[in-house]
Amino acid sequence: MKILHLLGANKDLGGILSVLRNLANASLHLGWKHVVLVNERYKEVRAPQLEYRFIKHLLDESDSHLRLLWGALQAQRSLFHLLTKERFDLVHAHSRGGFLAMLMARCRRSQPMVFTNHAYARRLWLYRWAASRPGMFTTVLTRAMSDYYGLSPDGDKIRIISSCCSDAHFSKPLHQPRPAGGMKEPVRLTGLGNILRWKNWHLIIAALGLLTPAERLRFQVKIIGPTLQAKDSVAYEQELRAAVERHGLSRQFHLAGPSADTSEDLRCCDWLIHPAIDEPCGVAVIEALALGLPVLAARSGGPAEFVQHGKTGLLFDPFAPAELASQLRGILANPPSLLPPASIRESVRDRSASGVLPSYVKLYGRVCS
Repeated sequence: MKILHLLGANKDLGGILSVLRNLANASLHLGWKHVVLVNERYKEVRAPQLEYRFIKHLLDESDSHLRLLWGALQAQRSLFHLLTKERFDLVHAHSRGGFLAMLMARCRRSQPMVFTNHAYARRLWLYRWAASRPGMFTTVLTRAMSDYYGLSPDGDKIRIISSCCSDAHFSKPLHQPRPAGGMKEPVRLTGLGNILRWKNWHLIIAALGLLTPAERLRFQVKIIGPTLQAKDSVAYEQELRAAVERHGLSRQFHLAGPSADTSEDLRCCDWLIHPAIDEPCGVAVIEALALGLPVLAARSGGPAEFVQHGKTGLLFDPFAPAELASQLRGILANPPSLLPPASIRESVRDRSASGVLPSYVKLYGRVCS
């Protein structure tokens, strides 16, 4: 089976690309060939390598809906030429730009197409309309996303298929918790993700600001992820740095930029902290749990469905810095009795690439039939 994934990414930043890498590696024994359509400016910097086709104009995301639409329109001629010249068993769109390109291509070709919605978009009617079209198959990542879009999974055209982490995470050494009592070193919290407003990194700063000076000194927070070229991402980074200075947290809170080995970053911390609002699924959270690392996560979106409060991590209100501050105080004064690392790992075994692959086997089989 040969699948064309419509993406349009111009940078190798993980996210959807990480999921596609994991899926491609897990399906090697099936003989599947995954080809990813990216923007002509794209340069691969992560491993393992994927097979690409390059196209002008198509974008994965943009602050401007008109720019996304214009890019999808401009890319149609090249996309139609590719689909005419090269045979693919199915087309699978992922990003918002890929979704628009898929809708336009569907008007010119009768080939069945799949769209995986990786985001909480505002134009709900458009996604509902697309899901109802003949020959169009829709997947969402969590039950919360299906509820948000008003799309009831029917086992046929609409399905829930989780994001996944690589199988390799389940064979790496487990996280070894430090002794709870008498810990002299600061508690190390690591956040993984782009510098985007909905990632809600400012909540951590606000929560630390509610602690006493002595309590703050017992935490080290490192946010690992790039600032994007989008204007709001740049502005958000500046706001975060200003808030750190305003609260006097320059010794406790650090924006570390992107990393080439996030699994090593996770091994060097005590908790993953993930305060995002309406996180579609949370690959970083799955990766952390697969290493046996506990997670401090917002009670929102995907993580709220698979982080088990008091067992594999702790959940908090993403709009309540006081609640997060209370959780942090609890970690210092009375650390929770969580499951052992091996049991934390097993809690997300079904969200490994091999764990979600059977769902794709069924979906692609249905589409191609």
